[in-house]
Amino acid sequence: MDTYNLDFIIAVQSESDLNSFLSRLQQEWEDLEKMPFRVFKMSGNRLEVQENYLYDPEKVSDPHQGYIYYRYRIMVTPEDNKQPASEGSVALTERIAFAKLLKSRLEEMGCLAKILADFDGLLEK
Repeated sequence: MDTYNLDFIIAVQSESDLNSFLSRLQQEWEDLEKMPFRVFKMSGNRLEVQENYLYDPEKVSDPHQGYIYYRYRIMVTPEDNKQPASEGSVALTERIAFAKLLKSRLEEMGCLAKILADFDGLLEK
């Protein structure tokens, strides 16, 4: 049976500068707890917002690889850090649901978002 790393990244394209983006996250996501320096906690997870050093507004519209050039990366790590998880396990099922929730919330804010995960092949199942 395959096992999967539970950490994942969400590539995010937003027109907002970093401070505005962080402020919007805090305002719009009431269940987000602010920690020091661009780090948040949510639902037993640590979320760290990073600027993407490859950010290129000219390339984000590429339908196949534009996400590589999105402005931000949100690194998501479970606080209990029990890894890896097997396909069909509760832990993996919860990670997939959480990744989809974050992506949906970012899209509701008007951002483009792409989940980058060891389990990304399971996102459509």
